[in-house]
Amino acid sequence: MSGPFGSSQFMYATGALAEGQSLRFEDGDSPYLSWTPASAGNRKTYTWSSWVKRGNLTSYMRLFQTTSTYSDSLILYNDDTIVFWGSDASTWNLQTNAVFRDPSAWYHIVVSVDTTQATASDRMKIYVNNELQTLSTATYPSQNTDCLINNTQAHYIGTNSATGQYLDGYLANVTFIDGQALTPASFGEYDDTLWKPKSDADITSLTFATNGFYLNFEDSSAIGDDTSGNANDWTVNNLVATDVVLDSPVSGGNFATLNPLDFGGTTLKEGNLETSSSANGDVFSSQQVPNTGKWYFEFRTSDVGSGYVGVMEDSYKKTNYSWGTANVRGKTLATTTHYPPSTDGSRTGIAMVDGDIGMCAIDMDNGKIWWGVNGTWASSGDPAAGTNQIYSDLLTYGQLPLRVHYGHSSTTASLNFNFGQDSSFAGNETPQGNTDGNGAGDFYYAPPSAFLCLKTSNLPTPTITAPDEYFNTVLYAGNNTTGHAITAVGHQPDWTWIKLRNGASGHRLVDAVRGVTKYLDSTGTSAETTNTDRVTSFDSDGFTLGNSATVNGSFNYVAWNWLAGNGTSSNTDGDQTTTISANPTAGFSVGTFTAPSSYINFTTGHGLSAAPEMVIKKRIDSTSDWWVWHKDLPNAATGRALKLNLSSVEIQGAYFDQSNMTTTTVGYTAGVFIVNGTYLQYVFHSVESYSKCGVYTGNGSSNGVYVHCGFRPAWVMVKAATGSVQHWWMFDNKREGYNVDNDQLYANLTSAEGTSDILDFTSNGFKLRNSTAATNGSGQTFIFLAFAEAPFKSANAR
Repeated sequence: MSGPFGSSQFMYATGALAEGQSLRFEDGDSPYLSWTPASAGNRKTYTWSSWVKRGNLTSYMRLFQTTSTYSDSLILYNDDTIVFWGSDASTWNLQTNAVFRDPSAWYHIVVSVDTTQATASDRMKIYVNNELQTLSTATYPSQNTDCLINNTQAHYIGTNSATGQYLDGYLANVTFIDGQALTPASFGEYDDTLWKPKSDADITSLTFATNGFYLNFEDSSAIGDDTSGNANDWTVNNLVATDVVLDSPVSGGNFATLNPLDFGGTTLKEGNLETSSSANGDVFSSQQVPNTGKWYFEFRTSDVGSGYVGVMEDSYKKTNYSWGTANVRGKTLATTTHYPPSTDGSRTGIAMVDGDIGMCAIDMDNGKIWWGVNGTWASSGDPAAGTNQIYSDLLTYGQLPLRVHYGHSSTTASLNFNFGQDSSFAGNETPQGNTDGNGAGDFYYAPPSAFLCLKTSNLPTPTITAPDEYFNTVLYAGNNTTGHAITAVGHQPDWTWIKLRNGASGHRLVDAVRGVTKYLDSTGTSAETTNTDRVTSFDSDGFTLGNSATVNGSFNYVAWNWLAGNGTSSNTDGDQTTTISANPTAGFSVGTFTAPSSYINFTTGHGLSAAPEMVIKKRIDSTSDWWVWHKDLPNAATGRALKLNLSSVEIQGAYFDQSNMTTTTVGYTAGVFIVNGTYLQYVFHSVESYSKCGVYTGNGSSNGVYVHCGFRPAWVMVKAATGSVQHWWMFDNKREGYNVDNDQLYANLTSAEGTSDILDFTSNGFKLRNSTAATNGSGQTFIFLAFAEAPFKSANAR
C-alpha cells in the first residue's frame, strides 16, 4: 500500500523487512518472550549471544532464564555487573568485575558453555564486545554438569517468571547455538573500532542443532519468529509491532536517545525516548548535533505542562532547570513563545496541546533552526528552502557542540522524542509516514529535503578514525635491562609520559624536540636532566629504555604517548622563534623557545591550524613551576593559570595573554618569564571526535556529572580550578580496563596509583561516580583534557 511518503508508510502494519532492527523492552509494560523446547538439547555445551542497548538503568534485568524449582539465569544485576548463575547460584555463579551502565551505544554479550572441559575456568566464559571478562565471583560447575538451559522447561527472554524483574532497553540478534561453545567471532566483526554484528547470512549459516534459534526482529508482524530454520518460535508477551524499531548495532545504526546519565528530576521510559516529570526536571540527548549538516527530530506531547524543547550548548549546565538566554535556542510547548525571542524578526510560534507532534529542523551549515507543530512550520518557515527560520545564530551564540535538551518546571509533564528510530511515538500507534531507515530516518512527518536523523551513520566521518595512531597508552613491566624495547605504542611518539604504578616515583616526561634523553618531572620544579638510563630512543613502534628504576625497574609502569610531527622545524609565526614538532591533524604540538631579552609580553608560534585551548609551559634550563592555561578557566581571559606541579586552584595574576591565543600563536605575558630563559610549551586544541579541552561543574553527588566528549575516552586528566585545592587526576582505559575506572594517578604527586571509584568512561564521554571534592565538588569548576579511544560514530558501549 502506498501513502504520501511512499510504500513504507505502513511498515509496522505490513511487517516489511529491514535488516538492522531491534526489539524495545519497556519494563513498565511487563514485556517478555517465552518458549518451551519440545525436547532437550545439549545441556552441557551451548552458546548464547545478543546485542544489548540499555534503557533505564534499573535493577535485575533478566536477559535469558529458565524456570523450574531452580533456574539458570543470565542477568544484568542491580549493581550493573553481568551475572550468570545456575540453580540459583548453588551450581555455578559467575559475576563480572566490570559494570555495564552506558546507555548510549550497544554491548555484545556472549556466554559460552562447555562443562565437559577438564579445566574449570574453560567451562563457562562471559564476553562483552569481544573481550573475555574477568570475574569478581567465579564458582564454576562440576565437570559434565547438565544445565537447566536447553532442557524441556520454559525459557524466557526479558523476565524472571517468578518475580518479574523485567528488561528495560533494546535487544538485537538474539542467538542460541545448541551443542557448540563458540567465541564472539562467530557473531561479530570489526568495522574500524566498532565491534558490530555479522550479517544475517553469516549467522544463519551457523549450525544451530535441535534447540538453536535466531531472533533478528526484522519482521514486526512476527516478533518471536525464529529465522535460523529451526522454527523454534517464541511467544510474545506485552510487546507489539511498534516495539520493533530501527535502532540497531549494525554499523551506523545506533540512534540518539535521551541520556539517563545526564538528567535530573525526570523519569525516562520507552527505551529512553519518553521523559516525564512532576516537578523541575531536564535531560539531554545522548548524541550531539554535529557541527555541520542538516538535522531533524520530532517530539510528541502527552502532557504539555510547562516544558521547553531546544538545543543547548554542551558545556552549559542549568541552575534550577532554568535556561539562560545566552545558552539555548528553543520553544515553549504550551505557548507561542520561542525562547529566547526570535533573533530573525517577529517569529510567532505554535502552541501545543496534548497529543500534538512537534518538529525541529536544524541547519548547522548556516546556523539556522525552525520549529513546527503537526506538519506546519511556524511563521511560514521553509527549512528546505532555508527561509523564515526562527534563529540564524547557532554558530555564534554559544559554544559548540549543541545537544538536544528538554527542560521542565513546576507541573506534571510528559514528552516522547523521535530521533528517527520510531515514528509510532509509543502511545500514538498510527505512523503517518517513514522512510524505512534511510538517512532521513523513520518519522511521523516527512523531514525537509536533505535533513537527516541523528544516528551514527549520518555523523560526519571523523578526521581521525583510529585514535591510537595519534595517542596510545601502553602498560609494561620493567626488567632492569638497558635496551628494553616497548613496541606496543603503534606509532613513533614525539612525547612520552611515564609513571611507575606500584610504587612512589616522579613522572618522567620526554619529547623529541628537547631530545629523548632529556626528561622533566611534573611533580617538581627542577630543570630538565640529561640521563641515558631513562628513555634512550623513540622508535617506529614505541621507545627503548635504559635501566633506571624510575622507568625500568622490577615494577609496573604506564606510558602515555602522543604523536606530533615526527621531526622538528623552525617556526617564526610569533615574536620569538620556536623549534616545534606539530601535528595539526591531532591538534597537538611540542615547542621550545627562548624568552625575550627584556620583560615584555610576547608570542610564540605553535604550528597548528586552530587557536590553543590549553597550554602547558615550563622553563627547562633552570628551576620553575609548570604553568597551565586552559580556555575554560574562570579567569582565563585575564591570563590566570594553574600549576601542574601543585594542587592549588586558579592563581591570581596575568601569566598568559589570551588575546594572542590565535590560529598561529601562543600569547604570553612578562610576569612568569626570566630574560633569555629557555622554555618548553605543549599546546593543545580540541579535535572533533578525537580530543577535547573542556569544563564541567561538579554536583557533589555520587550520581555525578556526566561530561559529553563526543568520543569514547582513552585518557582523561581533571583538575579543580575553583574551590578547595585538589590534585591533577589522571585516568586511562588500560590500567583498570573496565568501569568503574578507579585506578588514578596524579600529575603533581609521586605516589602509586590509587583505587577510589571515581568515574566511568562511556561511548561518548565520562560520568563522575563519586561525590569527592577532588573531581566532583558541588559548584566547583573543573577543567579537563581528554583523548579518544574511539570516535562515537564507531564506538561500542563501555
